[in-house]
Amino acid sequence: MAFDPVNRSGVADQVCDAIRGAIISGEYAAGDRLPSERELAEQFGVNRSSIREALHRLEAWRLVEIRHGGGVIVQDILGSAGLHVLPWLLAPNGRIDSAMLFDVLHLRAGLLGFAAEQAVDRSDHNDLTALGQAVERIERAETREQIQKSDYDFFETLVAATHNQALMLVVSAITPVYENNQAVFAELYPAELDATLHRACVTAIAEGDATSAANAMRGYALAGLLAIHEATLTTEPESEPLHSSARPTGPAPTPHPRDRGDRGDRGDRGDRGDRGDRPEYLSASGRTTAPPPHHRGGPDDLSDSIGASG
Repeated sequence: MAFDPVNRSGVADQVCDAIRGAIISGEYAAGDRLPSERELAEQFGVNRSSIREALHRLEAWRLVEIRHGGGVIVQDILGSAGLHVLPWLLAPNGRIDSAMLFDVLHLRAGLLGFAAEQAVDRSDHNDLTALGQAVERIERAETREQIQKSDYDFFETLVAATHNQALMLVVSAITPVYENNQAVFAELYPAELDATLHRACVTAIAEGDATSAANAMRGYALAGLLAIHEATLTTEPESEPLHSSARPTGPAPTPHPRDRGDRGDRGDRGDRGDRGDRPEYLSASGRTTAPPPHHRGGPDDLSDSIGASG
């Protein structure tokens, strides 16, 4: 593939974003060799020092390996990179990957349950006070944005109550997924949020009941996941790509590296018209779609999970 020339401001950043976007979207698969420094410099219209800087940054992210005398080789993202690539995988080329979104939401459910269990053994009086105040903020929230912020604040307060440094580092690493895609996650919240399970979790923590605390949080997360799944199956997602800081510049959207399929021309997607500001969801084929029913089980499987956690 060929890259477009870049502006002179932040040259290395733009080159890095464009190549990263091509790798994340699957235009270059694991084992592929990138064009030479000279070819990349010609394509981007920049000097080779900017290309080298961008490539070294990509190597630091473990997206490529620079082999002296052997070129630059694309690495297997899921096998070599870390949590820092999650924001880019969630929104390759500015469009939401529905399968990755559901992976992130399942991870959130697991982290909520684990954090609740840990908080039972490790939290103190100050933590319980902070958690109670966090629940009150959820109950007072009036707008979807306030609900989103107060719910995330509760999650951070719960993680802090675990005093588990490893968990804090994991959460810190994936926080950019939320921060870079707040418009996406805002759409996942209802106009009003019932904080019953949040309060039940805090009560269980205070009573030393790890099972009930974890079940309350997993139940909350999985119930929301089920509602999102059903909504996306019955409502065609609206277009307009997500404009986030994680959006790479460069090549047009292509399949996710897990399901890259044919690298050839995927054809015109057609005119979808004006469908509002909500982000569209991108399947492996590049077509707008609801999250796949087979991904992590359909609604029945989610219902079973919720029942098992309650």
